[in-house]
Amino acid sequence: VQIAGVAAVFAWAFGGAFALFFAIKATVGLRVTKDEEIRGLDIGEHGLDSYSGFQIFVTEN
Repeated sequence: VQIAGVAAVFAWAFGGAFALFFAIKATVGLRVTKDEEIRGLDIGEHGLDSYSGFQIFVTEN
């Protein structure tokens, strides 16, 4: 009986989480753009620079 309860709760939680995850992915997305990721989310979301001495170096191979 307890195993059936655990399985039911697991199925309910997994199904709900999967549905929510899929809905978020389909509407607003889960990731930021590559440019925002490189610049940093503190600038993209808040307009502030957290690490003033930090520099991004781009190398080409």
